Amino acid sequence: MHRLAVVVALCLGIACAAAVAPPKWPTTYLVEGTISIPYFNITEPVTTNYDGLNNRQRFDFYNELTTNIYDYRNGAGFEVVPRIDRKVCFKSNVAGGSLINVLPDLSNYQYQGLTRVNGWLVENWELTLRNFSAVQKYNMYLYREPGHQGVARPIQFYMSGRNAIFDSHSDIYIMNYHLYQPGFSTPQAYAIPSVCSQSAALPATPSGKKLSVLRKMFQASPVPDHNDEVAAQFAAHAHKFGKVYADHSEYSMRLNIFRKNLEYIEQYNKKDTGMKLAMNHFGDMTYDEIVDVMLPLAKKYCMPARAQPQHTRCDKAVRRAPSTPVDHQIDPRELAALPGAIDWVAKGAVTPVKDQGSWTFGTTGTLEGAWFLKTGKLVSLSEQQIVDCAWGYEWSGPSGNLGCDGGYASGAIQWVIDNGGIALEESYPYLMQDAWCLKTDRSSGVKVQAYVNVSASEAALQMAVATAGPVAVAIDASHPEFLFYSSGVFYLAECKNDANDLDHEVLAVGYGTENGQDYWLVKNSWSTHWGENGYVKMARNRGNNCGIATQANYAII
Repeated sequence: MHRLAVVVALCLGIACAAAVAPPKWPTTYLVEGTISIPYFNITEPVTTNYDGLNNRQRFDFYNELTTNIYDYRNGAGFEVVPRIDRKVCFKSNVAGGSLINVLPDLSNYQYQGLTRVNGWLVENWELTLRNFSAVQKYNMYLYREPGHQGVARPIQFYMSGRNAIFDSHSDIYIMNYHLYQPGFSTPQAYAIPSVCSQSAALPATPSGKKLSVLRKMFQASPVPDHNDEVAAQFAAHAHKFGKVYADHSEYSMRLNIFRKNLEYIEQYNKKDTGMKLAMNHFGDMTYDEIVDVMLPLAKKYCMPARAQPQHTRCDKAVRRAPSTPVDHQIDPRELAALPGAIDWVAKGAVTPVKDQGSWTFGTTGTLEGAWFLKTGKLVSLSEQQIVDCAWGYEWSGPSGNLGCDGGYASGAIQWVIDNGGIALEESYPYLMQDAWCLKTDRSSGVKVQAYVNVSASEAALQMAVATAGPVAVAIDASHPEFLFYSSGVFYLAECKNDANDLDHEVLAVGYGTENGQDYWLVKNSWSTHWGENGYVKMARNRGNNCGIATQANYAII
């Protein structure tokens, strides 16, 4: 009799669980919460106003530090971000875009019973996607009054997904909901900010990486076709880099992009060039997407005057910094006395490869190296402080640094000089967005006396690398061969070296010779999944290939 009662109880429990229906979220709501990305040690406050009826949405990050407003019905998008001590606006045409629902559609999720999350006794709804051996899980935890008759309240969304900033590794993404107001809608939330009505508003938005994170978090990927060999490779690629796609349409589009990139890599590797390409985290991205995310200088408005050809002028007058840089000249006798190879990584003067993609890492890299040479101590300096504080520095208007949207090492170093120092990364961490300038943080103790504009020759660059340590350099990185570089000495006849063709800041950390080919050892910031564990050997003494010696700078501590 007792055993029968237990069986009946279990059956009732199963029937009860089976009767639980997933909630249907409202078409308008207000949500406040935090997004946590453990890999980056980031917990980011976010607020969103969602208006599905009028096809519009607003996001505020870090308590309105940055604001994104999208009116898809009228095709108008606005992004308001800090610029040192005031805010600026980027405008964009968003016609054809779609809303990001931070309350995921649970129609395909399965009820897993009750559990405790953040102190709440919650329902656990789970979606599992299997891509060959890969398993992708999404969990939505929500609270309802006993009996499941009350309005569902979101508590936490948890996913095992990709690093959506750079697509470079699997990771965990968590959304904790602190405030939920169903049916909430106010026209004031979608009013055009006053700064966006001014003529100074910039005509293009930054890359939108942050919204891409949200879109990928809340829209699950479909299961691939297992009968296609390339699709199988694509599924393995998606698992390795934690790729998540919005729907079947996007999955198919990304698969086709992957096919084309894979074919390009395979065809190139049939050539006898001494250099090899390999599939990496860019494999499912179009060329334009990679440029937009990874090469912000490719979208530059104009170059600083010293880098312009004689016949070219910026749209505004150049304002020189009060500390005038000096040109580095080279004596042939000094060059002959230099060592045949230098590796500052092996000497301990270079911090680990980062997974940021920020243009400022070239600046911090040369400062870190110079500090190491002077003190014997290696410190990691704050890229975020330069992003926040060196806006437009040294040059007026849009011709200077543009926060997260790109800039130049010389102006960034000049800002460090004028500021009297720079923060440590641990005290001023990278946020992956523009933020208010906190220039008073000089916690590193690093002070810069001056910086050097190295003369535009490989001989001068060799002297600088050998005697001054790591040097910030700009290159033409806009070629597929560079994007998918894997090993060997990189040389490309089509790679340009004019100042106006340079679109990526990197760090020259040494030089040497491999299989009879002279090379520069260059540190990138595209994670260790790219190149040779994050580094590339670039051709040396071959006509300044890719412009590596065109615009080089280093600091004097």
